[in-house]
Amino acid sequence: MSKLIKEEEIIPGSKVSITVLIDYIKEGYSMAEFLSDYPWIKRSNVEKVLDAIKKKDYPAGYAF
Repeated sequence: MSKLIKEEEIIPGSKVSITVLIDYIKEGYSMAEFLSDYPWIKRSNVEKVLDAIKKKDYPAGYAF
């Protein structure tokens, strides 16, 4: 990545941006498919990110 990403924008325990996860979901992929493509990321960390997303208001461009 050419620019620095804020720590809160990264899936915990990885260097993968949360926007990558959001893009997977928007394209209709499941969490299992995401985890298959990124096997080093723990399911519990993805679940934490998804829970945090549900609790926040995001601009329409990031909505599911």
